[in-house]
Amino acid sequence: MLEAENRVLRLKSEQDKAHLAASQMLARDLTGANGPMSPQVRGGAEAAGRSTLRNMAGSAAPASDVQTDSSAVSAIEQQLVEVQGQLENERMESQAQIAELQCQVNKLLESAPRDNDNQSKGHSDTALAHEDKSRIVDLESQLAQSAQEHADELARLKSEQSEMLHTLEQQTAETDALRSDITTKDSELASLGARLDKATSDLTWMTKRYDDSVAEQEQKQIDSASEESELVTSLRKQVDKLRRDHTEAMDQHRDLSESLKAAQTAHSDAESRLQHAQHDIELLRENVVDYEELRSRASQYRESLCEFVLHVQRWVSDDGESDAISAESLKSLEAAGLISLTSDVARRLSSWADRLSGDISAKTRRMAELEKDLDEAKQMHSQPSAGERHALENGDVPEDAQARIEELELLNDQLIQERNRYIEEQVIVNDYLEKLESESNRLVEDIEQLTTENQRLTEELRVASLHNSTVSLDFAAIDSKLASELAESENGDAVDIGESTTKQTAAATADIEALQQKHQREILTLQTRLADLEQRRSSEVKRLQDELGSLEEIVEDSVFRDSERSSKIASLTDEVDRLQREIRHLRSSGSNHALDSGSGLSKDAAAINTDDEVGGDDPLSADPSKPYVSRVGADSDHDEDETMYCGVCDVRTHNLSDCPEMITSSTLFKQDSAIDSTRPYCDNCELFNDHWTEHCPHGDEMF
Repeated sequence: MLEAENRVLRLKSEQDKAHLAASQMLARDLTGANGPMSPQVRGGAEAAGRSTLRNMAGSAAPASDVQTDSSAVSAIEQQLVEVQGQLENERMESQAQIAELQCQVNKLLESAPRDNDNQSKGHSDTALAHEDKSRIVDLESQLAQSAQEHADELARLKSEQSEMLHTLEQQTAETDALRSDITTKDSELASLGARLDKATSDLTWMTKRYDDSVAEQEQKQIDSASEESELVTSLRKQVDKLRRDHTEAMDQHRDLSESLKAAQTAHSDAESRLQHAQHDIELLRENVVDYEELRSRASQYRESLCEFVLHVQRWVSDDGESDAISAESLKSLEAAGLISLTSDVARRLSSWADRLSGDISAKTRRMAELEKDLDEAKQMHSQPSAGERHALENGDVPEDAQARIEELELLNDQLIQERNRYIEEQVIVNDYLEKLESESNRLVEDIEQLTTENQRLTEELRVASLHNSTVSLDFAAIDSKLASELAESENGDAVDIGESTTKQTAAATADIEALQQKHQREILTLQTRLADLEQRRSSEVKRLQDELGSLEEIVEDSVFRDSERSSKIASLTDEVDRLQREIRHLRSSGSNHALDSGSGLSKDAAAINTDDEVGGDDPLSADPSKPYVSRVGADSDHDEDETMYCGVCDVRTHNLSDCPEMITSSTLFKQDSAIDSTRPYCDNCELFNDHWTEHCPHGDEMF
């Protein structure tokens, strides 16, 4: 475009220079042929020169207008029409001058014959005529030459004019093309300006939206951070609580283990004492057998003595007094033998009685010690219920004692395994809590990184906004500079200013396009980064939501496991209580079994006493063990109800419909619900007894 404009300017300047040279040549020829030029001719030439200069200035001035406004092309066309008119006027003036010169030549030719007539008449000035003729010939030759030159010049001018017209047509076509290009560029510039305004408004809206989203995200991050901190705090509190509960559970388990060990030790002691008591009972039974044997032998001696006395009486009555001496001697002999035999039997019986009384006194002391230990055990633990005593009296418990001991050992092993598993679960929970703490720390670091990224993007948006404002200021400065340069171009050198203005305009346009492209790239970059940030934020929010869901599931699982542990601890506590009752039960079984054995012994002793009373006086009737045997035998009297029997508890103290095992759901057999019965029920004794729970005599011992 600049090259075409420069070419038009060069062509116009060459055309103006050609016109100026032609006019100067014509004026010079006229001056050389006809002396000085007339004022009209000089004025025409000067006017032609001035018009040429005006045309040059005008042609230079619109060239700058072509660069700045779309009306420059029409002005150039108008100026070309004016130049054509001026050329036509100059041609007409040249023809007029040529006609004037011809008129002058004709006048000279007319004056020449008149001079010749005067010469012929006067025959005085021949030399002047020759000079005039020569001058006329010269003038004619000059006129012909000037006419030829003028014709050549006119032909050249016409050819140049045709070339100029052709060039003008080309320039017109180029001008139309340039005009269409300028119109297209103007429309593109307008669209770019509209797009720039729209992009600026969009950028402003996006900046505002981004600021709002950043503020909202920061607020959400702050809220999420506070919620996470609260959650971490609550989790730490729960962990501390779980640790305390675990410590308490471990202490309780340790205490229960110690109490179980003590109970096992006491049970083993009770078993050993029971074995000693059974051994002592066996010895007592052997002594009783020996005593029965001695008693039978004494009865035989008593019978033989009675027969001997009767035989002596019959013998005395049959023989009479004659044989009194011999009878008395025989009687004395037999009496001496019987006395010796009786003394021997009495000695043996007294020795057996002394040994038996010593054994009985030793057993009495042993039983007193056992009773003392039993009283101490009863003071430490609750007494067995009536159903348990009944079961012990029936002999069920001693048979199942070994099975119960094995069951207790199995339960102890299960408790130990449960404690180990609980410790392992606690270790796993602690590890998982440490992982949760590390994960929460990582989340806090990610939130800090996101906050830093948001701040950096905010700073970049602020820099982009400042850059956009700077670009707008640059646009305004360029517009003002162009306006000032256009104003200066009206008073300065048109060609130089037009070229510089064209270059500056092109540079400004290139700068504008570069800035627009850069602005578009920055907008695309910011949009891409904003989309990436939104995607990262959405993915981070989703990840945080997933982690929060997993944490909630973990918390729920921990709460559920905590409740499960609590229920398990409660069940273990109930099981330990039940085991303690079983241990107390087993401890009391030895003494009750001893009492049952003592009751059998008392029955045997009572039978011996009855025989002694029937047979007469017996030296063993004053046995010191008789009161003890009677006291022990008195404890064996029970009134059993054969119509009442519970298959669950295996006792005869209540029916199946009144069984506490069927009523309560607790392993401690607590009566939690009201029993539809008018019979008194005791929760401590766990039986339908003759008293209620609030009137239980064993309440202090149970609790």
